[in-house]
Amino acid sequence: MFARWKTFSAVAAILFVASPAFAEHVYVELASIEKGDPIAVNIAYECIGENPTFTLVNKGNDWAKVASIEIVRIDDDMRIVRRSMRMKAGQKATFRLPAKKVGQGEFGLILRPSWYEREVDYDARIRCN
Repeated sequence: MFARWKTFSAVAAILFVASPAFAEHVYVELASIEKGDPIAVNIAYECIGENPTFTLVNKGNDWAKVASIEIVRIDDDMRIVRRSMRMKAGQKATFRLPAKKVGQGEFGLILRPSWYEREVDYDARIRCN
């Protein structure tokens, strides 16, 4: 009986660590470009091994204008990624930071829409060490 429980616990632990369903999520609303519903973005962040990973999913309509997505190493304010994107409805974008290239520390993601100024520190933060 104990051996079965031990096997079950090991499998459950592997599923918990490996499954993206257990990633942390943040829901961000950006002001609409024109009159209408706000733009909704779901940001999931997780550590895959020692690699920080951010996944954005556009939960609203197509973006009519670009937004800048920035990922910064917070410890020394070093910008790691800056990408300008116009996301379609339902589009998903994943940013996996290889720890060997970006080093260790806390990383933050910021959405900067081109159609208005947002006062925000970081939309999502993660530390993988």
